[in-house]
Amino acid sequence: MLQEKINIYLSFIESGEIYDSYKSAKGKSFIINIAFMHAPNEIAKGFLAKAKELINEAGFDLTWEVSESNS
Repeated sequence: MLQEKINIYLSFIESGEIYDSYKSAKGKSFIINIAFMHAPNEIAKGFLAKAKELINEAGFDLTWEVSESNS
């Protein structure tokens, strides 16, 4: 599910559709940030590292954080 969501966000950015919805996005850099309720396990961390690498190659960034109220 997470990979599908990331792909949707990337498509929204890469297609330029983001500029139709958010005119002020022109000239800005894009970061996809994921907020986790619980710390990701080792498999999830491996997925995130690979996703970050691919997203960086596309010219964007991927970050993640664990919600402080649940950590």
